[in-house]
Amino acid sequence: MQVLTVIIVFFFLTTNQAVFHFSLSLSVWTILFSGLTVRGPSGPLVAPLGSSVVLPCSVDQLLSVEDLEVEWRRTDSDTLVHLFQDGESQTGVQQQDYQDRAHFFTEEIQRGNFSLRLDDLRAEDEGQYTCTVYSQQESGETVIEIKVNDVERLRVSGSSRSVSASVGEDVTLSCSVDSHITPEDFEVSVSRVLSCLYHGFSVLHIMVLILCISASGSALLLFCLIYCRSSTKGLILQNSNTNVHLGGSVVLPCHVPPNLLTEDLKVEWRKTTKNSVTLVHLYEDGQCQTEKQQQDYKERAHFLTDHIKHGNFSLRLDKLTAEDEGQYTCRVYNKSDCVFSAKAKLTLKILMSGKVISLGGSVDLPCQVKKSLLENNLKVEWRRADSENLVHLYEDGKSQTDKQHKDYHKRAHFLKKKIKDGNFSLRLKKLRAGDEGIYRCKVYRDQNCVRSANEELKLGFTVKHSHHTTIHLGASMVLPCYNDKPSRMEGLKVEWRKKDFLVHLYEDGESRTDEQHQDYQDRAHFFTEHIKDGNFSLRLDKLRAEDEGQYTCTVHSRGNRPFSININLVLKLLVLDKIIGKLSQRISTLFRVLASITFDVLPSLQFILLFYAFGSARGGEFTFLHLQLIIDQMLLSKATVTTSCLAVGVIIFNV
Repeated sequence: MQVLTVIIVFFFLTTNQAVFHFSLSLSVWTILFSGLTVRGPSGPLVAPLGSSVVLPCSVDQLLSVEDLEVEWRRTDSDTLVHLFQDGESQTGVQQQDYQDRAHFFTEEIQRGNFSLRLDDLRAEDEGQYTCTVYSQQESGETVIEIKVNDVERLRVSGSSRSVSASVGEDVTLSCSVDSHITPEDFEVSVSRVLSCLYHGFSVLHIMVLILCISASGSALLLFCLIYCRSSTKGLILQNSNTNVHLGGSVVLPCHVPPNLLTEDLKVEWRKTTKNSVTLVHLYEDGQCQTEKQQQDYKERAHFLTDHIKHGNFSLRLDKLTAEDEGQYTCRVYNKSDCVFSAKAKLTLKILMSGKVISLGGSVDLPCQVKKSLLENNLKVEWRRADSENLVHLYEDGKSQTDKQHKDYHKRAHFLKKKIKDGNFSLRLKKLRAGDEGIYRCKVYRDQNCVRSANEELKLGFTVKHSHHTTIHLGASMVLPCYNDKPSRMEGLKVEWRKKDFLVHLYEDGESRTDEQHQDYQDRAHFFTEHIKDGNFSLRLDKLRAEDEGQYTCTVHSRGNRPFSININLVLKLLVLDKIIGKLSQRISTLFRVLASITFDVLPSLQFILLFYAFGSARGGEFTFLHLQLIIDQMLLSKATVTTSCLAVGVIIFNV
């Protein structure tokens, strides 16, 4: 029986390459696009009312805490149970029912343990929970089910593994009791069963062990070889966090891997805030379900319809408002299972002259006066241009705080130590959304205005992508480029370049496709109708490996300084990147050579081990002769591997 088992395993490990490549390739694609492998329990967790329960969630590899995001949600209601983001637990965004009850093991997160402890278990806690992990360009999730037991329960468990020890050694026999019954109310006794087993290893056992190890190595190296020889590549976007003003439009990326594009595909975009979860857009039953959108997003949220067939489910969000702030999640479902997700976050900020300031922060509005004007009769006032509210006043040699508008009391200050240098910049603290507007600094001497300067504070969004998916060649992608304020169409010029190549040009109110480099004609396009809103993004279709490189978006507009942004497209092997990570090119090349050699050598070694293990007893010479002929035949033509393995299997079985 042992011989037959080894032969069967050996046969399936060394059978025809074409068949094995096909079946293994299916597994390769499944593993490739599943992202991180997130582990959870094998079955439901059962716990009594009032107890604490640990919901296991972990990954095998160590992850950088930077850009790491772990999200626990109820799958039935999408309720946010707990969130780890920006290097710390975000207890402020938990749903109220879970505050002070759901906790991470914070010190374990850097070790890949994202388990959640849920205290004071309630009947309504019963249900399914999803643990989703995002790290740079990867993501993964696991589902855990809690069943609440409202009756008394006593469960005794121990290790399922055998315990081995030599005479004189200490040994620990594990026994644990899971119950809400107090220890005083039950009795524990330990009985002993004597057993003495002797395990010896013969030469035959050792040969079989070596054979199994080599067979496992063969399978692993063959698996890696198929990966390394794969020509499947894709492009990934870098340096794409951008700013966009209110009223403009933005494209949030979501690229679905091609193996997930099935007929029953469902893709949904949802916005999550502290208080709500909103359906922004939905694709189901082969079409966009606009009637199911939340009312605020109808006519504003759109898929790039013509590119859905290539897996591009990016969302274009138009006419941005302050209420659009939140985290947007693209989830892809195959039947009822979530098989892929991507996230983007819109955070409301104050934008000023290229600077980005968080709400609640502070900003200095510049206003410089010549030192020759620094006299006692100098008057400097800051006002809101839209309302004429007095923000701050300097008169009679000092700040007149009692004359400030109440909205700016204790928030707007001059930089006192710099006034002697003619610096009347205004520091505005504890910024609010209502601070958006134009601020005007006017300098008076003897009642005459001798200096005037304006500074504008605008509300806008910073767009941050939690991670990026590698986009397969042949698909389309959006290279983001946004201005933080609306652009004047008169004299506007927008150009995208890749080194010395002109990728696309917008000038004199139209796209100048005739001036594009020939490699980008009919492939590079603007969102022309949204250029007036400051959206200068470029859609690049039919991606090629040659598209790798740095792209520069430069915008020229009359009366404003030109601004530019750089975007990097990096070419990656979809599979090689997953297996050997960040190995150098030299090591990668060496690995390919070793894998290719092993592909031919290791099966021959297995045959030799089989001969020594099973052929030496009787009929060894007959097996060896046939074995040598089979090896020679296999080396001449790999197409005969199936026949060879069948022949050897029969020979060994008969001995």
